[in-house]
Order: sequence, then C-alpha cells, then structure tokens
Amino acid sequence: MRFIIIVGILVASITAFLKGGESVLVYPFDPRHVSPAEAGEARLSEINVTTSDEETLIIWHAKAKLRKPTILYFHGNAGGLKDRVQRFDRLLDRGYGIIAPAYRRSSGSTGNPTEEVMSRDAIEVLARFNATENIVYYGESLGTGVAVKLAVEHPPKGLVLEAPYTSIPDVAAISYPIPGLRSLMKETWHTEEHIKQVHVPTLIIHGTNDQVIPFELGQRVFKASPATQKTFLRARGLGHNNLWTSKNQLSIYRFIDALR
Repeated sequence: MRFIIIVGILVASITAFLKGGESVLVYPFDPRHVSPAEAGEARLSEINVTTSDEETLIIWHAKAKLRKPTILYFHGNAGGLKDRVQRFDRLLDRGYGIIAPAYRRSSGSTGNPTEEVMSRDAIEVLARFNATENIVYYGESLGTGVAVKLAVEHPPKGLVLEAPYTSIPDVAAISYPIPGLRSLMKETWHTEEHIKQVHVPTLIIHGTNDQVIPFELGQRVFKASPATQKTFLRARGLGHNNLWTSKNQLSIYRFIDALR
C-alpha cells in the first residue's frame, strides 16, 4: 500500500510539473548573453534579428569563403552558443560560413521557446540571410528536430544530424516510463515523421552508448529517411556529449565537401 501511495505521489508530481513546466524541462537553455569575442571567436559577428512577434533573436554569423557552404547550426537543449564555440572554430577553419541562431530564452534571445515559434523562427532566420542554395543544416540533439522540420519545406544542400530522436515524447517516455506521459506533452518534434519528407543527402551520427537519446532512436530516424544518399555513422562506445571527436569531424567535413 505504501508503495502505491509513493508511486501515486510521484506520478502526480511529474504530471503537475509537465503541465506547468514542460518548457523548462525540454528547453533548459542558458539565458546569459555572451558575445562571440567574449567566447573566444572574433571571426564571428553577432546580429540581432527582430521576429514577426517582436522578440529578439541573437545570431552568430560569419561568411563562407569562396565556393564553401554555409552551415545553419541548430544547437542542443543544454547551454547556449558560447558552449559551441570550439565547434564553430573548427568549422570556420574549414572555410565554412556560420549562421547560428540562439533559441528564445537562450544566449540573450528574448521570448519563450515552443515548437511552433522555434519552427517559425528558423524560417525567418533563413529568410533574413537569403540562404537558400549553398547551405547545409546541422542539427545537434534537440536541434535535429528543428533542422529536419525546416528541411521539409526549405530543403538544404545537405543535412547533418548529431544524435537525433524520433520525437520528444519518445525520449521522455524512456527517461520517465510513466503511463500516460506522452499524452501530457505539448512539445513533440516528430522527427521520425518529418524526415519522411526530406530527400536531401543526409549524414546521421549517433553514439552507441548514448544515455540521453538512445542509439536505437537515431537508427529509426535513419531508417525513416527516404534520401537516396544517406550515411549512418555508428560512434562506437561514445555517448551523447562526446561525439565531436577528430574522427567524427573528418567524416562530417568529407560529407559536406562532397555535396554538389
């Protein structure tokens, strides 16, 4: 009886939390503003973009070198842009351009993030830079859902997905195996369904020891992709936050440089 009461309290607590704080759970961004120079990458400039609903998005940007593509980078749900500065540094060293928007409530951007507004913001960022041809979308963790959804209506030259998920409810159900949890979630990001409409060359990287987004979810996203040119990079023994290795970077560069 005591066990049943404890479980009931736990379920009620999580239910109440999701109803009132799902946004904090799914989008635990770092709201602090740090400029590219303060983060250690002076080659990036910072641009403020006013959205259609009068919020401000912080975007880090650098132009690509001649004939090199621009990377539209959608980061994961932890930290902010400053925590990806080493990645941007390596991408810039390759001559790639960078467009890296900070989600709402992240890195100095204003407003509250939801799937609806983040999807709209991604389209507005794309339009702001008129980046429609020589562009590659890079999605990291949470950002894979943003990148794939954008690619449905605005296909890029190529798509790189690092640790993608089938949907947010799938990830939540694995982390919190509670009956009825899925039905409580408003933020879905159904990547497995959206990618069925994306036919551009696609590279997926996933760690076999990922404890945040299980490896099997990345495999399912890959299987759902109809792209005729697609690659699944199995990162053996790696987890969720250590995929940015020299070996994996080389695979990413080869994929991007081979796009025509």
